[in-house]
Amino acid sequence: MTANSTLQVNLAAIAANCAAFRAALPADCQLCAVVKSNAYGLGAVQVARKLSAEGVDLLAVYSPEEARQLVNAGIPTPLLILQPVDELHRTDALYRAAVSGKLHLTVHSAEQLAGVEQIGLAFGTPIPIHLELDTGMSRGGMGEAEAGDILRRLPAMRYVKLAGVFTHPTSADADPAATDKQYQRFMKFTGSRITLIADDVRLHFANTYAAQRNEQYHLSMVRIGLGLYGYRNGGEAIGPLQPSVSWFSRVVHVREVPSSTPVGYHGSFTTWRDSRLGIVPIGYADGYPLSLSNRGVVRVGQSLTAADVRGEVNMDQIIVDLTEAPDDVGVGSLVEVYSDDVEAPNALPAMAVAARTNVYEMLCRIADHVPRQYLTAGSPRGVFPRLVRA
Repeated sequence: MTANSTLQVNLAAIAANCAAFRAALPADCQLCAVVKSNAYGLGAVQVARKLSAEGVDLLAVYSPEEARQLVNAGIPTPLLILQPVDELHRTDALYRAAVSGKLHLTVHSAEQLAGVEQIGLAFGTPIPIHLELDTGMSRGGMGEAEAGDILRRLPAMRYVKLAGVFTHPTSADADPAATDKQYQRFMKFTGSRITLIADDVRLHFANTYAAQRNEQYHLSMVRIGLGLYGYRNGGEAIGPLQPSVSWFSRVVHVREVPSSTPVGYHGSFTTWRDSRLGIVPIGYADGYPLSLSNRGVVRVGQSLTAADVRGEVNMDQIIVDLTEAPDDVGVGSLVEVYSDDVEAPNALPAMAVAARTNVYEMLCRIADHVPRQYLTAGSPRGVFPRLVRA
């Protein structure tokens, strides 16, 4: 059976966004592309392959399993695993990446560092590490005392090589003062220990938002995630970022109902006029948020006419109001669920606001069973196999 919807991922837009960030960074500042959580749900292998071709310096993933996926796909760019890792074996798919110096591990504690040293000893090669300093996130990483002690001990550790020192801003999208406070704390720590940090060690502070907010945050490397996919949530813009995601389905059923008709579970919406209602075969099982009940909007037909979501979002379908749509919008008509047009009422950021969440969650929650279609320059938009009629 043909899929009920298709998520289109514009690789050309991702490449353009990568170029925009590159152009805004100093020549000696590296770019780490964040492709964790399956590249925010867009498909890690396909996105990483494109970013690798664009020449990013490092690809950040969260877990060893995510790293294995990219290694097994033959992605040549070095990888940074953000999760604490203290054990790997020679039979692991990551072994070759490690012995070639293309696997970087994040160190969160002295205890974990001991495990990383044992990995290097077993593999017979120094393991590149990035120390994570906690400057306010209270998530991963370590405090200044522990990090300082590790820096003093590292020169005597044969099977560990310091490749980076970093921290993560908590509120770069919304709080410039808090972001600058963390930056100053990070710079004070690294500056006071500069004799323990070689010139080739990457100092990285900025995520997408911090990189947009202040050039001084760029340092040796920036970690860009959401911005590569064309989205941001505050800060100054770097280049003309191009949204890379659109989600399409089709109308599978249409019916006419009179005024004062309750719609959906619990009758949470009642028609105030004679209405034409359409069924779109996506729901919260596909990743369309329940919180968009009576709040979401899609666009329908070749004219892309806005159509409001009526009633509660169902597990596998939504009801949309086609009353204002042209008469030729009916069964089989195209439905743009999320738009890559920033001005559209169903643009992904607008739907994130309506759902009372953020773009990160909206992307990551789209189910794996929704097919991903990858567009390159000149690919037709909004075209996928015709749906089987419900």
